[in-house]
Amino acid sequence: SGSAIRSHRRGRRWAVVSVPQGTEPAEMALAVSRGGGIRFAEPDFLMKGNSYTPSDANIGDQEWAETIRLKEAWGLMIDTWGLSVGGTEVLLALVDSGIQMYGGLTVDHPDLDPARFRVTHKDAAGVYVSHDLWKGDVLPIDTNGHGTKVAGILAATGDNGAGMAGVNWDSDVFVARVLDDDNNTCVGAVEEALDVIAEYARDRGISRVVVNLSLGSTIEEEVESLQTMIDSLDADTFLLCCAPDFWKDGATGEWHADHPSAYAATRDHVISVGESDVDDKVRTPFETMTLADAKEITLVAPGEDAYTTLRHDPSDAAATAYGEADGTSMACPMVAGVASLMW
Repeated sequence: SGSAIRSHRRGRRWAVVSVPQGTEPAEMALAVSRGGGIRFAEPDFLMKGNSYTPSDANIGDQEWAETIRLKEAWGLMIDTWGLSVGGTEVLLALVDSGIQMYGGLTVDHPDLDPARFRVTHKDAAGVYVSHDLWKGDVLPIDTNGHGTKVAGILAATGDNGAGMAGVNWDSDVFVARVLDDDNNTCVGAVEEALDVIAEYARDRGISRVVVNLSLGSTIEEEVESLQTMIDSLDADTFLLCCAPDFWKDGATGEWHADHPSAYAATRDHVISVGESDVDDKVRTPFETMTLADAKEITLVAPGEDAYTTLRHDPSDAAATAYGEADGTSMACPMVAGVASLMW
């Protein structure tokens, strides 16, 4: 008496019933179970979503992590499945301006673990291989800060009580420098970086590699050599996450993503990552460009005011080690990081 059916799925032989105020659900369930024609009754038990908030001091500044619901993902991995946040079976690759090595010998940002970031390696003959594909130096020293910003979102150490948490906390990151002081590069350097990464993974039996490419070409036509390089990568082993810029075809009025992002339209192992604003609304880089024009985008992630690691002098107590950055370059490592956790 006083009960009411709250929901009932047509064609199913069950219903959710609300009980009168002051009635214990367990007692009501027992009483109903004793009635005829009912197989069983039980309280509608509470459930909660998995969530894990790491101990990093500035995690509250990472609004982008809330937007893409990273805490829920971390909770599933840590509390539900008992997994690490990333692992040795997946290799991340950062093809960018390098990473902070202010002292010139090792990664020295407090939230970028030098044990995880591969800044050089030996080939099969025992010879050190250059990770600076722009200047030809051995070490990929970041001179403009772009790569260090991307690295923080992708793989800053999580749950260490300090700084921020990147998407992936445990996988190794191969660092290749291809961008110069002004954030420019050439196709040949990118192709060489991809080739070196492929060789590194092959020699070590790594079968899953997620490459972050927060860069693009400045020419409108396809680059045959870059296309050939990307096609040579095993689509079952490599996933390339690219940050697009766009150009407008003067003859047709259509907008197109630059390369390598444009390859996402025809290749399953390439993802083109667009950006959303602080209100999680997709935004385009040009006022005259509509959302419908951005048809070559695969996924979108936050790209405005993204909190991350900054290149700085670690010996300067007043230097700023964290801050905000904008653009598809910051959205891209969010997607690459999540892909590395899912794969």
